[in-house]
Amino acid sequence: MKPSINWLELVEHQPKWLPSSTFSEEIGLLLWQRYSKQLEIEFPNRKTNFHWKLRSRGWVGSIPLSKRLGLWLLPQVSMTHFYTMFAYVYGEEWPWQKELSQCDTIPTFYKQLAQLLIRKMNERLRRGLYRQYHRKQAHRSAIRGRIDFQQMIRQPSIGKMPCQYQEQTVDHEDNQILLWTLHMLSQSRWCSDQEIAFPLRQAYRMMKQSVSLKPFTSADCRRTYHRLNQDYLLLHSLCRFFLDHRSHVQQKGEEWMLPFCLHMATLYERFVTAWLRRHLPRQYRLSSQEVTEIGENAFSFRLDLVVYQGEKARSVLDIKYKQDRRPQPRDLMQIIAYAYAKGCKEAVLVYPTEEIEPFDEYVQQIRVRTLAFPLVGDLEKNGQRFLEEFLCSFAKRKAISQK
Repeated sequence: MKPSINWLELVEHQPKWLPSSTFSEEIGLLLWQRYSKQLEIEFPNRKTNFHWKLRSRGWVGSIPLSKRLGLWLLPQVSMTHFYTMFAYVYGEEWPWQKELSQCDTIPTFYKQLAQLLIRKMNERLRRGLYRQYHRKQAHRSAIRGRIDFQQMIRQPSIGKMPCQYQEQTVDHEDNQILLWTLHMLSQSRWCSDQEIAFPLRQAYRMMKQSVSLKPFTSADCRRTYHRLNQDYLLLHSLCRFFLDHRSHVQQKGEEWMLPFCLHMATLYERFVTAWLRRHLPRQYRLSSQEVTEIGENAFSFRLDLVVYQGEKARSVLDIKYKQDRRPQPRDLMQIIAYAYAKGCKEAVLVYPTEEIEPFDEYVQQIRVRTLAFPLVGDLEKNGQRFLEEFLCSFAKRKAISQK
């Protein structure tokens, strides 16, 4: 029986002080070397009163420290809001939306997602995996497809004809992504519970017989779907989550576990993008992560969001997952540069809190302002209020131009 793990909880951006005896200096060094992106760590010293000082850098998930000790990185927002953000980003129309929304902890949420993926994959395996046609070329004694006459002239073969033909196979990327995700989950102790492990092994063994094991990233999960593989959209959405937020395997002898970490700033940015993409009026078009070059030396910038009306850029938005009380000067200068590069007269900084000090000023002809899409209360109402405030300037400009 595997020993139970003692989990230490860290809420994002809140420091946690731990006695020096909580874990060894060796584990502290491991944290500093491997997880400095996710954690700020200060070793015991006089300044810290000989305590460990840990602070999450805005990540949510788990970090194993040893066979008996691990860290839970928790979000500031409620689990209900965390799930709503997740659902918008990874597929809000999922049929199991209500079931997942009842998860009250991060580990429960993670395990529930794994169970859903495995269950849906086993359902698809029982019906049969989706097959694609692949072009093949081979010398055959019986003609299949069409004869390759050029090949026959170049390399004549007695009794066999060079043929080109189409053959159905399940060994293609749509299925290889599923197998790779199962492979990654099989390394996680989160999926070692018998209720998950048995169907996981069953699905993995069945797929491994006819599908090649190849590595994939979350970006590969954005596919084209049609009538025959439409149900793969849900499967690949789940795969994208697990591949998006997996981390390196921590290994030390037989002590291993697959950590997972989700960056809340990225989730918030994707949530706002997905919400706007669904609710923005049809006359506007939303472009995300657009790369723009500035100057003769071609400095490139990646813009969070650009709102177009026709071919004209109307506004640039920069999404800031910060709890600042007032916008930082560098953020203001950055969004002004973005607006100037796109030739638009609207620049908006979006924050997750209404406590941000309002800013609404003109820099030459560019209107620069702050707006809030808060992560408290009713997110849908917050979004509608945010959208109304965002679009009001467009209406004012239109009225002025008509005069």
